[in-house]
Amino acid sequence: MKFWKEIAEDTYKLNSLTEQDIKQAEFFFNVSLPKEYLDLLALQNGGEINYNSHPSLIATSWAETHVNIDFIMGIGKENGILETPYYLKEWGIPEGFILFSGEGHTWLAFDYRHSKSNPPIVYIDNEMNQIIKIADSFGMFLSELYVEDTFSNEEELNDNLEWHYTKTDLERLMLTNDINQLKSALSYMTQEIVDFSEDPMDIKWLAEKFLDLSSHFNENVRIEVANLVWNSFMDVCENEILQQLLSKFERDSDSDVRAYVEDIKEKLLEKDAL
Repeated sequence: MKFWKEIAEDTYKLNSLTEQDIKQAEFFFNVSLPKEYLDLLALQNGGEINYNSHPSLIATSWAETHVNIDFIMGIGKENGILETPYYLKEWGIPEGFILFSGEGHTWLAFDYRHSKSNPPIVYIDNEMNQIIKIADSFGMFLSELYVEDTFSNEEELNDNLEWHYTKTDLERLMLTNDINQLKSALSYMTQEIVDFSEDPMDIKWLAEKFLDLSSHFNENVRIEVANLVWNSFMDVCENEILQQLLSKFERDSDSDVRAYVEDIKEKLLEKDAL
């Protein structure tokens, strides 16, 4: 099986790696990057991979026996490992790690806390407050990657036209790179809770998911969040939560997300006028 996926649009596939890129990255982090990692990037500088799992001896919020991985970041400033300092600060992760896969709640990282070379590989789970070593080296990590059949298999879900998502499904999809299924689950759960639930805790739970996803790395997810807030969620959420969401939308880098701010404010004015 080829390691890198061959797809038309790959967010994590960066420009071809150069020796200067390697030198600058190692100087930036003051470490020696693993040879196996650099050999892999020589073929392609980051991208989605034809594997989705790595064994874990300790249960995590993802699964009891393995962790998820859909892509490996290359060397670069955007969607590359050079974004590590920003994400360490954003998610309250200790210094000494270089993140090479993940998005917010969970990460895979080189652990340089105790050495400047040959780092072990760790899985960082922010929800469970776990830092778990899953491989002694990047070479060992690569050798143990495999394909795990899961409930989120796209073909399986497409065959099931009557699929109904649960809260657990949405939370698990938030830890993956399956953008289409994440959007579908979010839309489904929003409709279920806004239209049918009378439990205030359901609204609070959904508000937390909206706040988390309003900072998602993928702009299509953030657009879906803004659309759902405007379309239905703003009718049931507390004003404090709505203002937090509006503040995030206003600062978003995507113009489509920002455009929803005026739509939401206009709807609020119409609501107040009634």
